[in-house]
Amino acid sequence: MDTLKILKENKDVPFVKRILNPQLSALKIKGKNVTHAMSAEIDETDGKAYAFPTVVIENGQYRTFDDNFEALQWNKRRGNVIQFKSITEALYFTQNYKPDSFKEFYGD
Repeated sequence: MDTLKILKENKDVPFVKRILNPQLSALKIKGKNVTHAMSAEIDETDGKAYAFPTVVIENGQYRTFDDNFEALQWNKRRGNVIQFKSITEALYFTQNYKPDSFKEFYGD
């Protein structure tokens, strides 16, 4: 799976903008820079697999979700998800989405 291609194809999705431009926003949680805290789930309402962040920006402030399904619904309403053919693909993306520029910026 070409995660960089997926990011470029979804460049207008809000969390993808933050991935492709890591200097735009970073948050420290437990001493670690966090910008997305990605997750993947199958939405029970439509049966489709999605990747989405559990750290979002709401009204100019960071919001962290503890419940992935709440995060999924919040992000879907705002177009802040990427749909995948399977949960396996969505999970792979969440573990391998960081482009080199992102890794260099955060020293990953």
